[in-house]
Amino acid sequence: LIEVAFPKPAEEMNSITGRVVDVYGSKLTIEVEDPNDYLPHIDGSARQKQIRNVNVSSDTSYALVDYTKYNASGNPLRAVAQFSDIAAGQIVAVQSESNIKNANEFEASVVERLVY
Repeated sequence: LIEVAFPKPAEEMNSITGRVVDVYGSKLTIEVEDPNDYLPHIDGSARQKQIRNVNVSSDTSYALVDYTKYNASGNPLRAVAQFSDIAAGQIVAVQSESNIKNANEFEASVVERLVY
């Protein structure tokens, strides 16, 4: 019954969302919730956090997704962004071509800055 209410995450993950801790050179350091800590804690404590190092390259694309504004279709506004638009404290969704579920460091194919 537990797995029905709280299904185990997929073995392969290609995207993850977290808060930017640091931006240095061509690397983002983000804090994410541990995907393996998915069950609710009986004591009410927060999920465990992990630090991930995200490398970007000239092939990485960037976008700003603003959930406080919507277009005529009801979708959040999207705009093209740049690496320089990303700063510590912001929330980002990062996508990779590789499995990043347990990767401490990986290369991003897409970085989206999320505004709520």
